[in-house]
Amino acid sequence: MHIIGNSLRVLEHSAKSFTIEVLATVLKPEWLRGAAAEATRPTERHRSLPGPFVVWLVIAMGLFRTLSIQNVLRRLGKALGTTSLWGEEVPASASAAEARNRLGFGAMRWLLRQLQDWLLVKYRD
Repeated sequence: MHIIGNSLRVLEHSAKSFTIEVLATVLKPEWLRGAAAEATRPTERHRSLPGPFVVWLVIAMGLFRTLSIQNVLRRLGKALGTTSLWGEEVPASASAAEARNRLGFGAMRWLLRQLQDWLLVKYRD
């Protein structure tokens, strides 16, 4: 248990200095759109948090779990250059939580399978 506890502390420290731009170089835009299309409750309405952005939001919420949803939204909007989606005020935390629920687990599973397949091809021995 001691090794696991130490590893978690190291990972936590690394995650604090991690930037979303690193993942943006790996995750393909079509994967994000595909994951959004796999949403539990897809929507055609115009929303301040569109599907592909919500995929990024869920990823960022996992990476920066010590931050409030509002701060994750600010950080993500700044990193991806999408703050213009909503202007000066970021959407409410409740809106982000609702968007996350709309996306659902299946969409993230689909995205991770795409990444897994890509990694297997890229790093095949």
